[in-house]
Amino acid sequence: MAWMSQANHIFDHLDVLLSDCERYVLVADIRVTIKIRWRRNRCNTSPEGYLFLCPPQYCLAGPAAVKIPERPWYWSLDPYGAEKLNEEKATELGFPTIQPDITIRATKWDKFAYNGLIQFHEGKGFDPYSQDVAIELKEPLFELYYEYF
Repeated sequence: MAWMSQANHIFDHLDVLLSDCERYVLVADIRVTIKIRWRRNRCNTSPEGYLFLCPPQYCLAGPAAVKIPERPWYWSLDPYGAEKLNEEKATELGFPTIQPDITIRATKWDKFAYNGLIQFHEGKGFDPYSQDVAIELKEPLFELYYEYF
């Protein structure tokens, strides 16, 4: 509801034409999962070591941007992770490989939906290019961070 109550406000401030709004999506969720792949000819014993994962806050490049680090996980023989093993050394020692899976869940609407919002907001007496509807509904207000556009 927060997006639909102020989408046209955002598009207006970004100078996005109604005909171009279909090119934009609302990202609802970003999920990163990893799969640990052991080699087929692996010994019965696992190497002694530790897997370190990058905390989610290190994936934020700013208030409106996400950046996955080059190595968001690594193996280490050190329990504190101070000494990272490169992939080649980790493989040589028998550590499993890590396979990432990144899923982004997003929603988009066509220009007819956004045009319908304009008409609906106007019909209810609101300026469709303001955040008045969101304020009235007590929805969180979106802020624009121009440095990312």
